[in-house]
Amino acid sequence: MFGLIFPASYKYFFGRGTLTKKITEKKILIVGIGAIGSMVATTLVRGGCKNLDLADFDVKEPENFCRSEYFFNLGMNDKVDELMRIVTAISPFVEIATTNKDYFQNIIKSFYDDIEYRKIFVSELDKYDIIFDCTTDDDLMYILDNLSLESTLINFSITNKAKELVCGIYPNI
Repeated sequence: MFGLIFPASYKYFFGRGTLTKKITEKKILIVGIGAIGSMVATTLVRGGCKNLDLADFDVKEPENFCRSEYFFNLGMNDKVDELMRIVTAISPFVEIATTNKDYFQNIIKSFYDDIEYRKIFVSELDKYDIIFDCTTDDDLMYILDNLSLESTLINFSITNKAKELVCGIYPNI
């Protein structure tokens, strides 16, 4: 509605707050959109990123969203659906898509050892310029790190009880 009342171009909307085009023009995937992943998503969108895909199998519940960007008063929801609504409310310029809920939790883990499936995974994931793995899943981190992707792979996670923030960059996460 705001854009209808006050038309704004992308440049005017973000002004001096936009991130570098090296990020805003990229196709980005965020895997795991809990505490860290939801903050990464909203930060990227507030900085002018235009093309995000979100992946998470989980549902937002009271015990798993206290540090995240979700809203308590919206009740239990699919994390992907709610975050899509949140980021599109932040920016009219973002395009959001989702991946199969089981893709990272089950499919990649189950078929990682199969050479033909690995080729498919690499082909699919290399459609992204940047992949943020925010799952805190050591097995998935290992698999993604060993796929030899062309994409930039960044891993963010929080240790148990949020004592430390851990960041790893491909290769050798």
